[in-house]
Amino acid sequence: DKWWMKEDMPFIMFALREKLRPVNFGKDLSQLQAGFFENTLGSSLKQFSDWLTLPPGASTFTTFLVSGPAGYGKSVLAAQIIKNADKLLQQQKICYFFCKHNQKETHNPINAIYTLCYQLCEQINPLAAVFFSGLQSYEKRSAVYERSASFEELIKIMLVDPLSEVLEYEKELPQVIVVLDGLENIPNIRDAEKFLSIISSLLSVFPEKVRLFLTTENNGGKMTKRLKLGIKQKPSNAADLKLVAKHDIDRILGSILKKKEMTQLVDTIVQKANGTYLTLELIIAEVEDRINFDKIS
Repeated sequence: DKWWMKEDMPFIMFALREKLRPVNFGKDLSQLQAGFFENTLGSSLKQFSDWLTLPPGASTFTTFLVSGPAGYGKSVLAAQIIKNADKLLQQQKICYFFCKHNQKETHNPINAIYTLCYQLCEQINPLAAVFFSGLQSYEKRSAVYERSASFEELIKIMLVDPLSEVLEYEKELPQVIVVLDGLENIPNIRDAEKFLSIISSLLSVFPEKVRLFLTTENNGGKMTKRLKLGIKQKPSNAADLKLVAKHDIDRILGSILKKKEMTQLVDTIVQKANGTYLTLELIIAEVEDRINFDKIS
């Protein structure tokens, strides 16, 4: 018999949601998924799937890093991975946190601990049971509900200890993929380092069970080197940009341009976009405006 009762889960998750107050990224995910252009990101999603199959100990097992400037499509890729988790993942569980430049609550690493803890409890019933049971202790309950413990203590109480206890009872723990998006949006470098230290703390205890999908503008810089994260980087997104540009230019100028002219224009636009979807959209919008005012040569 199971040492936890499935019928208790609705009450436990309701109580945890009320007390932990996890950041809700539902609206952000919907917006990012709406910005996805069909048939793009195929190469990136394939590389992510291949990365999931790497054995523990592989040099790039720990971290899949997507780096690039603003508008590169990093967050859209992260949102697609979360949306298609059931198809992409095997037995792994996924949790996520988006650091938004205009949302101060997403710059706080303590909010990340609470959000990741809640998301994992949602997916791993034994973890929810263990964590909720631990909160029957006044000291732990006070530390968590009143947020009175230190950052390091909260990582231990809310993530490391409960996961260790599940492993003790269940003899098995699903692999956990942590999606951390937009690290460059955190204005305080020490807070940004704390976000990565959450992962580092988990890796030190569960080196074969925790993996990181990270997006940032600057390759993670000194932070990822300091944490000795094994990294796999995403290549150029030129093929995806070309697909989007071809679709839009065909819509705007398909009846005017010959095939060779179309190819040349698309290639020029992709080159000028310099790897970012935002620049691509601005260039195409300008092309469309000039068409409307008969100013294009």
